[in-house]
Amino acid sequence: MKKRQRPRVRTGHEVLTHFKDQIEAFRARADADTRTVRERLADARSRTTVHDDGSRSVALTPMLRELIALQLAMFEFKFGRKPGPNDPLFFDVFATDQPRPMSIDEDAPEAAFFAAREQLLDDEEE
Repeated sequence: MKKRQRPRVRTGHEVLTHFKDQIEAFRARADADTRTVRERLADARSRTTVHDDGSRSVALTPMLRELIALQLAMFEFKFGRKPGPNDPLFFDVFATDQPRPMSIDEDAPEAAFFAAREQLLDDEEE
């Protein structure tokens, strides 16, 4: 009987390289959304349904559905498996072996993305 081999965990650089175009296209569409935070919150509230048991569900916008699909694809590419129920949806792409939640420092993910992008551009010039 063959021993089941653990999938290789890809580096953050590999993940960002593989999904570079999709990330940049998503970011451009998000930046083009000129609605104010107040308008976005009102839109989110209008999409929220409160159920009889007190639980809530939110209808996702097309952009949120796209973001979640991108995150799931990145997770599967990085860790070689689909996320489980206890895995974070927004994870640290630079985690080395196990999924870790993304830092709550709002600037950290963006800074990491742009640092990786700069590194990619430098690598392409060489």
